[in-house]
Amino acid sequence: MVNNSSMKDSSYLSGSSSFGRKVININFICSGNTCRSYIAEAVASYLVKNVYSKKYPSLKNRVVIGSAGTDVSAKSIPLNSIKVLDMIEVPNIKFKPRQADKKLVKNSDLIITMATTHSKNLAEDFPEMDRSKLFNLTELSNMALYLQSEEIFFRAADVARPVTVDKVKERIRIIRQARPVSIVNPYVTEVNDPFGRSIDVYVRVAKLIEENIITVFNYIFR
Repeated sequence: MVNNSSMKDSSYLSGSSSFGRKVININFICSGNTCRSYIAEAVASYLVKNVYSKKYPSLKNRVVIGSAGTDVSAKSIPLNSIKVLDMIEVPNIKFKPRQADKKLVKNSDLIITMATTHSKNLAEDFPEMDRSKLFNLTELSNMALYLQSEEIFFRAADVARPVTVDKVKERIRIIRQARPVSIVNPYVTEVNDPFGRSIDVYVRVAKLIEENIITVFNYIFR
């Protein structure tokens, strides 16, 4: 797996080290890039490296996971953000909060926000962006469940194809095109900011993020 934050363990490749190979870029966005999107990047990075790349070797070092914030001011990560990763058994990542910029927006296949306000802020800050790649996390998770159920019902032949970067990009394209489809809205639509709250709040937020990422990844990486 390729990991895209500005300070990472040396065992990871940087986004610029893919040597021209086709990669999948997924970025998580919150406000300060110190709690929700930081947790999301750590969870997603762990899953890609230890689950999906092992199950599908063609994805190894071909998935770029990153995160950023819409209003970054802090230079470090709150202690509870680090603690909660230990509690859900996800390795901590070396990290420096990053402001969302044009390069991130342009290079992303999927931009996954923690709340609708983040999507709105990105759309306002980058009016030229392709909004089809922009999803709220729980919205995207709900869409993935819907599309997966459709495939099962219609027994889509695509499911049997080997998982490759091209196949994952095709599934992302399907998600982006299916966005206008009217489906039941998720019960929880926002991932609330745990900053300054108790560790119990962080745990609830981390588990919500993890559950929804797994749902999304189980669709696009299969």
